[in-house]
Amino acid sequence: YTLSLHDALPISTVSRIERLHRQNGAMRAGVEVTMVLLEQGCADPGALDITQSTPLHVAAGLGRTEQMAVLLARDPGLVHVHNDCGWTALHLAAHGLEKKKTATANVKFLPAVTLLLDAKAPVDARDEDTRTPLHRAIDTGNCETAAKESSG
Repeated sequence: YTLSLHDALPISTVSRIERLHRQNGAMRAGVEVTMVLLEQGCADPGALDITQSTPLHVAAGLGRTEQMAVLLARDPGLVHVHNDCGWTALHLAAHGLEKKKTATANVKFLPAVTLLLDAKAPVDARDEDTRTPLHRAIDTGNCETAAKESSG
């Protein structure tokens, strides 16, 4: 018999870990899965993972606007949550998943940034490096997103 990490944890902790894995998987799967999990109470839009990121952070980092809209409809206050690096969902969307633009992804995550700005995400939020989402967009050469953020 082999013991796993789960065997050493209290049942409530195991349940929380399994729920977070399910939620993060839903962010990658599709909006339908996200909606079902939320409707059935199997996901918590405000749950924090090991990096103190919410499902909105995960969806924003992937540019998944449909999931973001569903999560924001449930809890508009998620736009104000900082993860353990001080990043908000707007930081992640402004930065984008890729370090550089490509021919196929010329405007990285602009729809995600637009959605978060419409939801009143704080544009002046500072991360652990005292950088705003605008700084993060500029860092990755994301000029279109930077222009959207600065025009607000």
